[in-house]
Amino acid sequence: MEIFMELFLKPVLYLLGSVLSGLAIFAVNAYLIPYLKQKLGDDKYNMLLSYIRMCMSAAEERYPDWDGGMKSEWVIEQIKAKYPSLDNEYVQTLIDGLMQPLSIDGVINHHEQTGF
Repeated sequence: MEIFMELFLKPVLYLLGSVLSGLAIFAVNAYLIPYLKQKLGDDKYNMLLSYIRMCMSAAEERYPDWDGGMKSEWVIEQIKAKYPSLDNEYVQTLIDGLMQPLSIDGVINHHEQTGF
């Protein structure tokens, strides 16, 4: 039974977790972001994104020794102070989307480059 778990069950569960994570990210990008954009309107949505970018830059400059999770929490606190009606998951999703910009070569893993 132990061999079965080690050779089969653990990799299958890991793969299942990866697939579910990918589906969750897809659902957020396909439905949550457009919903938020519609709810706020284009101008307010763009202002929110600008404010998030500003907070992310401030976190990078002020707290270079913090890991990405701590910086992300700080950014969420700043955003929630200005936009208290937004859900933490919405804000985290926007942060995640801004952390991974596209380049000519494809997606750049921003976390590896900046630690954020």
